[in-house]
Amino acid sequence: MSNMSKILGLAAVSAFALSASSTALRAEIVDDAVVKAEIVATLTLTEETQMDFGKITTDVAAGTIIMSPAGVITGTAVARHYAGTQVPGEFKVVGTNLASIVITLPSSAVTLQGPTETMTATAFNHDAGATPALSGIGEATFKVGAQLNINNSQEVGAYSGTYTVAVVYGT
Repeated sequence: MSNMSKILGLAAVSAFALSASSTALRAEIVDDAVVKAEIVATLTLTEETQMDFGKITTDVAAGTIIMSPAGVITGTAVARHYAGTQVPGEFKVVGTNLASIVITLPSSAVTLQGPTETMTATAFNHDAGATPALSGIGEATFKVGAQLNINNSQEVGAYSGTYTVAVVYGT
């Protein structure tokens, strides 16, 4: 066999092997995949009790009253809290049984408007824990506390404002 015949024979074998391997690379692999969805109850959030710091006397010095979600007050102006019962905000969430939820409270100051002056509430916190969840009947209640920031010589009068509480399903 001549060298030319050997070269042509090797070329034919190589071409056949190349075409066979390229056919194998183009082989299609098929599998069925599953798609799922679950519809859950829409969450509802209701304010059961409004937050109320009670009655506080005026003073030349600024101060704070910090109310925990349990209704306990501390802070630099506690001695000025003289009447009324301090009450944390209370909320009820209804949704899907045993679902985890995420509670979001204000992260910046909320303004309380008085007769002509304002003061702020900050440091909002709740008592639902780090991983809140709805009960076996799809309900949860939680309380909210905050810090009231009283200005020096705060004007006498009633002050009020609103704060936003958001609840979504967790993952």
